[in-house]
Amino acid sequence: MLKIFQKKPIKVILNQVFLYMKKIVLTAILAIATVAVAVAQVGMEFKDNNSGLYFRVTSLNPNRVEVRRNHGVYYTGNIDIPSYVINNRVIYIVTAIESWAFSECSSLKSVNIPNSVTTIGEWAFYRSVIADINVGSSNPRFASDDGILFSKNMDTIICYPRGKTNSTYTIPGSVTTIGDWAFEECGSLKSVDIGNSVTEIGDMAFYGCRSLTTVNIGNSVTTIGKAAFLGCRSLTTVNIGNSVTTIGNEAFYKCGNLKSVDIGNSVTEIGDMAFYECRSLTYIDIPNSVTEIGDGVFYGCSSLTSVNIGNSVNIGNPITKIGYSAFRGCSSLTTINIGNSVTKIGKAAFKDCSNLTTVNIGNSVTTIGNGVFQNCSSLTSISIPNSVTEIGDYAFWDCTKLTSVNIGNSVETIGNYAFVSGISLRKIKIDVTNPASITLGEYVFIGIRKGGDADACILLVPPGSVPDYSNAPQWSEFMPNIIEQ
Repeated sequence: MLKIFQKKPIKVILNQVFLYMKKIVLTAILAIATVAVAVAQVGMEFKDNNSGLYFRVTSLNPNRVEVRRNHGVYYTGNIDIPSYVINNRVIYIVTAIESWAFSECSSLKSVNIPNSVTTIGEWAFYRSVIADINVGSSNPRFASDDGILFSKNMDTIICYPRGKTNSTYTIPGSVTTIGDWAFEECGSLKSVDIGNSVTEIGDMAFYGCRSLTTVNIGNSVTTIGKAAFLGCRSLTTVNIGNSVTTIGNEAFYKCGNLKSVDIGNSVTEIGDMAFYECRSLTYIDIPNSVTEIGDGVFYGCSSLTSVNIGNSVNIGNPITKIGYSAFRGCSSLTTINIGNSVTKIGKAAFKDCSNLTTVNIGNSVTTIGNGVFQNCSSLTSISIPNSVTEIGDYAFWDCTKLTSVNIGNSVETIGNYAFVSGISLRKIKIDVTNPASITLGEYVFIGIRKGGDADACILLVPPGSVPDYSNAPQWSEFMPNIIEQ
């Protein structure tokens, strides 16, 4: 460095010194900036030793962090979330709790949420045995009452802590919405009174409340969300008010002790698998307002003996569709009357209804889906109206006591194995004049006694149609027992 000062004017020397020092300072600033970037970056994670909590940086300038879950480490005891934390001399405001942050914490007792937290992620307290959630009084987004988490104006109940030991609870009059998962797996609750202020019960709202026996739903509720009472295995009675229009998918899924349900006269939709495997349900009265019975609605309701839908009609106006597996496995059901508004019976709708003896199908049904009456081993007769154009695959498979079948004049398709194992069939009456107009699947009549057998099934056909049926594939197997009506 001394060489640059030799034999040069002092002004030049001073200028060179200035430039040299400027270079050193800029280098130092860049180094500090690089270190600062390394220290503070969005997404960076760190542990705050004072609170014992883990955080993730969500923004810089302003500096914000969220409480996060450190996988493999579960929070315990009483947690006091600070309003700010300091890491590497940088101050961060705590504004959020990430999804799953306190989930499955089996030894967590309470969480205090500061005024700075304005976001709480989904399932933040899922399956956490926590008794109290307390919120700062000046928090702009959330509030708490008796350790229960609400929205700021108390119109939404967000989380009723799973660790509470109360057996009864009355929803406050300010609440209009019971949030998704709000009461999930609250094992001590036996009774909940949902007042007239509540209009919506969210998805999974009471999921897994295994001790819940009684729910009174007020007259303002319009929506019961998906799986709202799924797994409430002690629930015996539900009264659904006249204001409810929608019962969500799986709403009472596997409520094994549910014996009776009263549904108000405004319900238009019963979602898929709404009463799936409610094995103690014996009777249900569905009002005229319902237009569709979804897929698997009463699947596995093995004690169901009577379904009243409409004005003393089992399945009547204005229902237009019976969904896939809607009554599958209802092994105590003996009689089904399908009204004239129904146009489609979905796949396996009455499959495995082993005690079903009588079925009356209305004259608007056009489709009998695949496996609709499969394994209905007590069914003795069936009359398929003129409106039906399609009989699906396996429709009457293994209906071993079926003795008589009447098929209307509009059938265009009979699916694969439709009447397989109809060993008791003694008469099939069909009103279609030309068998060539019917598309037959594979082995439609296999297992039915035919030909010269002493107990052979008789095929009754329209006048003048014997020659056509006698020469038609599969139909001809009934010879010499093809007879004019």
